[in-house]
Amino acid sequence: MNEGGWETENYESKETLWERARENDGTVRADAYGELAQRAYHENNYIEALTLLEVARDLLEESEPDGYVRQKIHIYEGIEHSLFALGRYGDAAEAASIRVQKIRSWDEQDLPDALRDLGRIWFAASNFEKSLAAHLEAIELVDPTHTEMDYANDYLNIAMACNGAGKFPEAIQYALLAREIFKREKIPLSLAQCDGELTESYVELGDGVNAEYYAKLALDVLTFMGMTSRIPYLHYHLGVSKRLQGELDTALELLDESRAEIVSQTPNYFSFLIKIDREMAGILFSQGKVGKANEILRRINTIEEIID
Repeated sequence: MNEGGWETENYESKETLWERARENDGTVRADAYGELAQRAYHENNYIEALTLLEVARDLLEESEPDGYVRQKIHIYEGIEHSLFALGRYGDAAEAASIRVQKIRSWDEQDLPDALRDLGRIWFAASNFEKSLAAHLEAIELVDPTHTEMDYANDYLNIAMACNGAGKFPEAIQYALLAREIFKREKIPLSLAQCDGELTESYVELGDGVNAEYYAKLALDVLTFMGMTSRIPYLHYHLGVSKRLQGELDTALELLDESRAEIVSQTPNYFSFLIKIDREMAGILFSQGKVGKANEILRRINTIEEIID
């Protein structure tokens, strides 16, 4: 099997690979199925790739349950990538967990990067506690190849997992560590990501002043660079920061702007629209506009009955 990494494309012909797949030796067949899976993956045939990889895995387990660890690690890496490409993030994380276990017993040199992969996949699966645990373990391991920029990315990933897990003071700590490096290295987009995480943390802690400060910094960079996908979320948090500071009319304007942007970009993102509307209803109640607030809540109930 191609040991250059799952993302390395193999150029051996399919005919040759299928000939090897018909051999009697299970390990030879597993190797061929694995390379065929890589070919399918690079052709965006993720279901076919996953099927071939599962055959390769089973052949290796049948041939030598306790052996061929390196090959099995490579197979599970492919399963992890294929499941992730199919949007099956929880299953991808389970495959990544098995890969990490096998690396622990084989060659811990590869463990830090495998743990980082695991942390990113658990984050995609919205299991923020497991994501955080993987990233924290990775950063504690000695890795002579790790650069300062690599550590900055680690700190940012940890901050994101902390925010997801509701650990907001810790998120601020790690986001500031990452921010310091990205600022020194003059990387605006990564700096804006840190500022976005800091905005979320300060909003959740009820600190409207700091939330507004970092939201505006992030908005400046993203607007300048034309990176529109995150702007609605920053407008939402900026709106909440204004509400925390008692600027209710400005807060409503920003929330309404966020809502319009979300609808234009991702019209089926119901959960965030509901979050925005609940925030707006709360402000309207505080302004004594009970009828408008109740009308928003009524619409929310209608949508929740449909999607729940």
